[in-house]
Amino acid sequence: MFERMTRAIRFFLATTLATTGCRDELATYEDQGPRYEARAWITANANPNAFARNRFDSKEAARAFLDSLYASGADTVYVLNVQQDSAWIQREGGPYADALLVRLPSDAAARARLFEFGARETRSEGFEQERDRGQRYLYFWWD
Repeated sequence: MFERMTRAIRFFLATTLATTGCRDELATYEDQGPRYEARAWITANANPNAFARNRFDSKEAARAFLDSLYASGADTVYVLNVQQDSAWIQREGGPYADALLVRLPSDAAARARLFEFGARETRSEGFEQERDRGQRYLYFWWD
């Protein structure tokens, strides 16, 4: 129960901060470390379960998700919250991450597709869907 509440609070804070008119939306995510373009990061990563293993059972499944975001119109998809300490890399075979940041396009149809994509994902995780408020980024997180 506590873990579920913590996830909900973290998700709420991330989505609320991203949509409350921050001058620099990227600053909202600075505490999650450096960001990397997602397809390049996952392709170069030797960890067989490099991304959100509680959601994706393989790198191929995660890669298909990333490809779907790009096909829906994402400008860029970044991996965030990367665990890259040497002990982790040695144990797992490479770094691990559990969050994505999608840079949204200005095209209204593409934005609508991405918000619907996000709505399906957040509903499956038990969260309320994010609405388009003109924000520049859409955040995905799995714990």
